[in-house]
Amino acid sequence: YQRRVRGLLRTMNRLQKEYSEIIKNPIANVLLVEPKSEGNLYLWTGLVIGPEDSAYAGGSFLFAIFSALLALYALVQLLREPKTENPLNEEAAFMLRENKEVFYQMVANFVLRYASNHPH
Repeated sequence: YQRRVRGLLRTMNRLQKEYSEIIKNPIANVLLVEPKSEGNLYLWTGLVIGPEDSAYAGGSFLFAIFSALLALYALVQLLREPKTENPLNEEAAFMLRENKEVFYQMVANFVLRYASNHPH
């Protein structure tokens, strides 16, 4: 039991340090990140702006993640450079591999339609 409690305390300390790090050194394109509820550092919510040098430029995306500083960096990087390995959306990955121009046009349409109404 004590080992489990110590493990939870270490995790909470790490999450608190990560949150403090994000506040002190904001991540590019992450406008807002905060714990979903007070005292719960496991689930964070926020707003990511599509990087200007990506197909997602001009879009703003709400997110909820289980806390990890690395996950925020990875999220912005995936917007900047989409990957086709192990995709969540097989159709989009196929389109990106086979016809990047069509993929980027589709992304631009989705950004305009679904991701352009959030303030940034």
